Amino acid sequence: MMRSIFLSGIFLGLFVAAAAGCDVPYDTDRVTWYDFRGYCHLMLTVQIKSNPSGAQIYIGDELKGVTPFSLKLKAHPTISGRKCKIFSPVSGDAHYLVRATQFDSSTPCTFRAVRRGYEPLSETIVIEELFPSETLQHEKQYEKAVTITFSWE
Repeated sequence: MMRSIFLSGIFLGLFVAAAAGCDVPYDTDRVTWYDFRGYCHLMLTVQIKSNPSGAQIYIGDELKGVTPFSLKLKAHPTISGRKCKIFSPVSGDAHYLVRATQFDSSTPCTFRAVRRGYEPLSETIVIEELFPSETLQHEKQYEKAVTITFSWE
């Protein structure tokens, strides 16, 4: 009699969790993980300032603007990692879990600030370093904003 009450309690607990919309946690070591490789889309808005203002900003040999201003940089790096497909026990919807993701390439961008009467200054950023790869999924777009300030004072 005690055994049937205990089993009924477990069943009732799972039923209540399912009815409440709670997902039963998955044992991720027991699902099949697949290697994947794909692209993600990174959009970085860069606000560029200088002290004093009015510096010319170049990327390579191309003048991009005069401070203060902003510009958007795009990168479409390849990412690889492991993913598995799981299904919600409540709704049956498919979800993907990813792990061990990494960028397979990088997109460096060097800004050079030029102002009359001052030595040129430069700053290099790598777009992928600003986005944590372990949280990214391929075929999605991610956006972030940063500020770079060049100061001669």
